[in-house]
Amino acid sequence: MNGNYAFVVDRDSVGVAGTALRPLQVALLGFGTVGRSVTRILVERPELGGRLQLTHVFNRGVSRKRADWVPESVTWTEDLDELFASDPDVIVEVVGGVRPAGDWVRRALERGISVVTANKMLLAAEGPALLHLAASTGAQIRFEAAVGGGVPLVQGVREGLAGDTLTRVIGILNGTSNYVLSRMKTGDASMDAVLDEARRLGYAEADPSADIDGDDAAAKLVVLAGIAFGRHLPLAATINAARVLSTAAGLLGVGLEELDRLERRGASEEEIEDLRARLNALSDPKEPAPSKPA
Repeated sequence: MNGNYAFVVDRDSVGVAGTALRPLQVALLGFGTVGRSVTRILVERPELGGRLQLTHVFNRGVSRKRADWVPESVTWTEDLDELFASDPDVIVEVVGGVRPAGDWVRRALERGISVVTANKMLLAAEGPALLHLAASTGAQIRFEAAVGGGVPLVQGVREGLAGDTLTRVIGILNGTSNYVLSRMKTGDASMDAVLDEARRLGYAEADPSADIDGDDAAAKLVVLAGIAFGRHLPLAATINAARVLSTAAGLLGVGLEELDRLERRGASEEEIEDLRARLNALSDPKEPAPSKPA
């Protein structure tokens, strides 16, 4: 099995001239922050009314999740069997994580139901297998929102650059880490202080460990490698590599605190500049850390 994430949509099969097409029946797995936003788009945009129809919302503890702005025609359920029994055309998975989301996605694809997901961790762990399963049943799995959804990136690489040979991919894969490192480099603030600031501004989750430890960026990198180079990187090894880089970020935070101590105790200019150079090298891996002369 190769790890090629690319697949081709036969646009001629989408509709037949002169045939009245009904709206695609859409079922949603997960009604958290992302799920609510997806639901609003589906039920509040009139231009989608004739093309997409939300029929079911699945979530645990659904009674506390119900929203009065969702049309009464939408069925709320905690019963996954009920959702599948409705035979939707598309299932949108925004639960996150590898399990149980992966089992639900696989179940949909086995039944020939197409899936749209923003779940980068699932794609990084099982993407090739899920794509092969989709191809074998005639379903599709789409994941534009998993990596760089605001660009958008996945379709641009898979289709817009299909005739090119890519040799490398460079970019900022995690906004939280980018904000934290940028603020630490320019403001001489500690990592903990900048992270607290990022939470207040909405740039970091309440638990930012997946961002700061590198897991989020690693999963995105696996997906990008799949669509850009047709290779599936082992997720565990990629996460380990990302955590090495995140350790450098932690060292940067400690170093900035040490720099503050040096400046307050009136250390020599040579000591301060030497530490500054090392911190700059940590925040910009392209610059090797200078060796202190013997």
